[in-house]
Amino acid sequence: MSRTEGISTTAHEKETGDENRLSKRKSIGYLLHHIVCLAWLGPAIAILYLNFSEYVVGASIGCFSCRLNPFSSATFNEETRLDRRDHNAVGGLQIASKAMEVWFGVIAAGILYDLLVILTKPGRDLPIGILAKYVQFSDILSLAEYPKGTKKHAHRIFLVFVGFMGILVNLMGPSAAVLMIPTLQWRETSFQALGTFDKLASAQPPQDAAVGKDCTTDLLAAGNFSCTASLYEHSLDQLFASVAGSLEQIGQTEVIFNPVISQERQVSFIVNTTNPDVDWIPSRQVAREISDDYLRYSDGVKQGLPGSNYTALANSLSTFLIRRGPTIGLAGGCYRGSLSNVTLGDEKTIRCYGGWDLYAENGTDYVRCIRVGSDTDVDVYFADHVYTPTSPNNPPCFVDGKPQAEPSCDWNEAFLADAPNDRVRNTSTNTILVEYTVPNLSNPNRTVWCDDISYLGFQEYSMDPSPFSNFIHLTQLETTDPRPHSDVLPLVVHTDWFLAGWSVDRGSTVDATRIAAQTIISLVKEALNDSADKLDLTTLNFMDGVAANQALSMINYLINSTNGTASFKSPDNLRKANPILSTGVRVYVRAYGLGSRSSVLSLVVLCIGVLSVLIRVLLALVVVSEREGQHMTPRSVRKLLIAALEHSPVENVRIMEGKARFSIRQRTVSFTHQS
Repeated sequence: MSRTEGISTTAHEKETGDENRLSKRKSIGYLLHHIVCLAWLGPAIAILYLNFSEYVVGASIGCFSCRLNPFSSATFNEETRLDRRDHNAVGGLQIASKAMEVWFGVIAAGILYDLLVILTKPGRDLPIGILAKYVQFSDILSLAEYPKGTKKHAHRIFLVFVGFMGILVNLMGPSAAVLMIPTLQWRETSFQALGTFDKLASAQPPQDAAVGKDCTTDLLAAGNFSCTASLYEHSLDQLFASVAGSLEQIGQTEVIFNPVISQERQVSFIVNTTNPDVDWIPSRQVAREISDDYLRYSDGVKQGLPGSNYTALANSLSTFLIRRGPTIGLAGGCYRGSLSNVTLGDEKTIRCYGGWDLYAENGTDYVRCIRVGSDTDVDVYFADHVYTPTSPNNPPCFVDGKPQAEPSCDWNEAFLADAPNDRVRNTSTNTILVEYTVPNLSNPNRTVWCDDISYLGFQEYSMDPSPFSNFIHLTQLETTDPRPHSDVLPLVVHTDWFLAGWSVDRGSTVDATRIAAQTIISLVKEALNDSADKLDLTTLNFMDGVAANQALSMINYLINSTNGTASFKSPDNLRKANPILSTGVRVYVRAYGLGSRSSVLSLVVLCIGVLSVLIRVLLALVVVSEREGQHMTPRSVRKLLIAALEHSPVENVRIMEGKARFSIRQRTVSFTHQS
């Protein structure tokens, strides 16, 4: 071997070694790039987990161990301090979300690079015009124009994918911020199923001694309902006095809001009057249970008992104690009209009241008839069915607005007749009718009476236990539309519940010196003396409702134990005939979740980002254009550019093949020699 050949061989080996080392460094860099891509999955998956699990952070994201004492006078100062911490923490999370966006931009660039490698593998080519396509983004229509000679669908798909990745990178930052920063929201926690509702004890007289602290089952069985006086006699008088004071405040106009606040142990409550047709009355039994919940909550938070569920609730900005239980709806009104009755026989009398204009059509009044015993001397009647004649003359049972005792009249059949309309029909069953009589003023043509129709409902009770934001411990009913359906039958209510509400024994009279009695007497007198103005009737209707609310709120209920806990938090649970009653708390905390449309959209963007990273890893396994030594290296940017430059458009040229004929003719040439 010559000297020149040896030098040449040595130089070649050196060049080969340099290329191998360079290839090895590229392979290591390529591997590190993919490790960086995979590392992006860590925070992305963590964010997805926090939102899917609806993780609760607490009162602050800047102080995980901070606890608020809702019974401390420094609570508002502590909330201000936590708000400043939250402001700093939110700023840090926004910077982190921007870092994830930049990080994902590196991943997106790697995906596009791998796709270019695939498109420029041996046997394929890529026009350089596609590499410079981004400069034409200012002209949207130019995106549909492809470089001359580019007819491959892969090139078109590549351009669309580049645009998609550009949009995805720009959305990644805001989406990560939405999912990374916990928002303030209400969360329900520590809920427990108490049992399945069994029945309401409204059809029987009061029997449960819990109706009053001085009551016993023997006293209640004997009809001595004055045992409720220590709790409810003075409270009813105070309610009437409060309404009287309110009427003076508003100038004796129509009552347009409910100033009545009742108390039961440690909590107070009001009637839900948001429905124009039915007032919903809280149950005192539920109120007593909420009072017990409040005492446990107060002791748990104040003492900070280890492992106490109530101690954990201190890590919230606000708390509501929740009970889901029965309520009673009250409909009806007070009217002024004629009274007529007819005795059909022993223990059977028909009483008809005029002036009933509830749900009346075309400004006309109805007549309401009920069946009672002839020996009754009370002014409160319960009617299982009410007969509403379709006209003042409905012979042979009803003539000139008066019931008739004609032998041809079948009153049993009359009480089964259809009502004038559906709303009248829905108020013609199980009605409490209260007749107010004043000597020397009441007469058959001028009687004041009220009807009360009750419905069973199930609603959510809530109470804010904070002494600063809710110092009277007001418990409210929270239901958007508790309106009873037209096919719901009214409740059967025993009249003794009204005696218990007035704290009067059966067969006795209410003391005329009581404020409630004096108010009712005054309103009835004014209603009987006033022949035109209905304001007195409206006020009387309101006061009659106050007394009815007191009575109906005292009705207790029974539950059956149950192990079912899967459906009691469902919104449809309280619409069932026998729903699962439950108790729990609602806290106002910073938490993750997917409760908004923006969070759902951000979730989709982040999931696509995770999928893109997985695609990047898969492409790394297949995108290899050359193999040198034991290292797999992708094509360099320089080689990609060279491949693009080497691309030459292939024109559609048709090569015509033809045949050329050549003929050689042999001619004889003769020479003549001349001398």
